[in-house]
Amino acid sequence: MPNVFFKIAATAIALLFTGENPLRAQTPAQIWAMDSDGQNARRVAHVPDFPIINSPEVSADGRFVAVDGWNATEDLTAAQLFIIDLQTGNVENLGYGAMPNWSPDGNWIAFCKYSNKRGVHLRSRDGEIERHIDPDGWGIQWSPDGWKVAYTRGAKWVIYHFISAQSREAVPAGWDYTRIYWNPTWSPDSTEVCFKARHSQGHDEFVIMNVEGQVPSIRHRIRADGFQEDIAWHPDGTRILIPKAAANGVVGQIYAYEPGSDEEPTLLAGQPTDRHNAGMCWSRDGKTLYFISRAAD
Repeated sequence: MPNVFFKIAATAIALLFTGENPLRAQTPAQIWAMDSDGQNARRVAHVPDFPIINSPEVSADGRFVAVDGWNATEDLTAAQLFIIDLQTGNVENLGYGAMPNWSPDGNWIAFCKYSNKRGVHLRSRDGEIERHIDPDGWGIQWSPDGWKVAYTRGAKWVIYHFISAQSREAVPAGWDYTRIYWNPTWSPDSTEVCFKARHSQGHDEFVIMNVEGQVPSIRHRIRADGFQEDIAWHPDGTRILIPKAAANGVVGQIYAYEPGSDEEPTLLAGQPTDRHNAGMCWSRDGKTLYFISRAAD
């Protein structure tokens, strides 16, 4: 993919927080957490010397959070993978990569690479095994049941099944999207994927697509005007979190909506309202929300 895309992607991620170019200095991003009922918001971790971090993913046992990060002087393609021990604060650098995603058993990490075997990869937790799944893939996400991963290839979805070690494109009839954004999310029952996409008419939407059966189908969609990527579906299936970009002096905040509902997304209660909040994931038991937060300039 041309380097110009990476520049655009880097700018888009930065806009999620600041509306500014990520190569400019900015206050460091931190990992925060709060209870599912909106109580007890607190800072839990950060990555020293890396002020820009994104795409947090918590391990199944709740002890580790994986993120990607890069320095303010670096291009997005220099992103590296980190694993943070929430008990000790220790940070492990796994090398170059982006958008980490844990397997349900915690033994593997799915991620993307911008260069040096670009595409989607699987890596064992100990680093002894790494598999290059698809050089044209992007935005890989492990299903909650552990049997498959979903990723994009251009403007189409690909489902890779581990038992057969085969992949198939998942394209609903009448597919009318020209671009799929990164950091989608699986439904808790591993039958659907929610993602942000660019419609052929020029606007963005959040889409829920059922990937079961021979012909996938779109179940629900809402407009995504003003919202960014990195979506989090609660393990009980009742709500999906989406980040709204900072705009007109208003900090970026996290919103929620019900899958299948036509109601407008609502502001998520309990998050710090004086900080830019985005990029989130739920703990496997659904009791804790982890998200990226940065002090407002």
